[in-house]
Amino acid sequence: MLDAPVAVKFMSDGFLSNPEALEWFRREAAALACIKSPHVVQVFDFGVTRGGLPYIVMELLEGETLQDRIERYGRLPARLTIDLVRQVGIALSKAHDQGIVHRDIKPENLFLIEAEHDIFVKVLDFGIASQIGVGVPPVTGTRQN
Repeated sequence: MLDAPVAVKFMSDGFLSNPEALEWFRREAAALACIKSPHVVQVFDFGVTRGGLPYIVMELLEGETLQDRIERYGRLPARLTIDLVRQVGIALSKAHDQGIVHRDIKPENLFLIEAEHDIFVKVLDFGIASQIGVGVPPVTGTRQN
């Protein structure tokens, strides 16, 4: 309704008939929404399409994953690496404050945004995150609109 570009994450079709998977997907959306950090992708909405497909609406990011950056340039400079680790630590600390453990930190789940002369990190994909004592299997796929 706002005519702004967003990313939409849909639940994988194979999990639609699983009530537990639907609850895990809803919990992922709720977890992302409650983590208040500029280093975690922002969630705008959660819902289900008329066809029954659950979705999460998130901010559309412009940049690249850390994996893409490493493949293009190779080893990163030490100073940049330290800064990226610090930013990821901030995001994970905020998640942990909410009782959420990401469980899948890897270069593909770290998104780099060029901000003036700096690189800003956003942590993505809490699809296999767990809350204290509650495991959540992967149930998602991502599409951008």
